[in-house]
Amino acid sequence: MQVLSKKKARSSVPRRGRRPRVNVAFKVRVFTNEGDQWVEERCWRCGRVLNRHYMVLSTPVKEEITCPSCKAINRVEKEE
Repeated sequence: MQVLSKKKARSSVPRRGRRPRVNVAFKVRVFTNEGDQWVEERCWRCGRVLNRHYMVLSTPVKEEITCPSCKAINRVEKEE
């Protein structure tokens, strides 16, 4: 007897829908007339400011946060 179709056991449940897009937030260096400077991390989709770094991060940790206005997922750097 020949088996025509044999179902394979699924190891995991398939994901529904498409995977959400995750991009790295872009960095902008800001200088003021008073001589202050800092780095802003902005959302890759709408450009909203997500983080401000007033000094160089000694041990940066990558973290994914959601933009409050456009709900895009951004990969940003935070201090450990």
